[in-house]
Amino acid sequence: MHSRFRRCYDEPGLRAEGRVAASIIITFHVVMLLLAGGIAFRVIGTQRVSALLGYLHNSIGITTPSPGQVRMVALIWIGTVIVTVDGCILTLVMLASLTHSR
Repeated sequence: MHSRFRRCYDEPGLRAEGRVAASIIITFHVVMLLLAGGIAFRVIGTQRVSALLGYLHNSIGITTPSPGQVRMVALIWIGTVIVTVDGCILTLVMLASLTHSR
């Protein structure tokens, strides 16, 4: 490949690292979606979800949701985590492509 069009992930040694990183990202998404599905379809008990949300909300200093709101709040937290992690990954990829373009 012409050196002008080389990218940071074109190196032969980096392809395996890219596969590992991609599998970690895919695994994260699968686990988060399984967790969200377990909460949404009531496979995971309300008491367990409420306890986890209680720890989270108490640690950051906000009020805990009522028992009727626990499932929806947990799904909102999971969605927020997925969007935040994806945003961080996108930002890092964009920064890496900018630094290696010269």
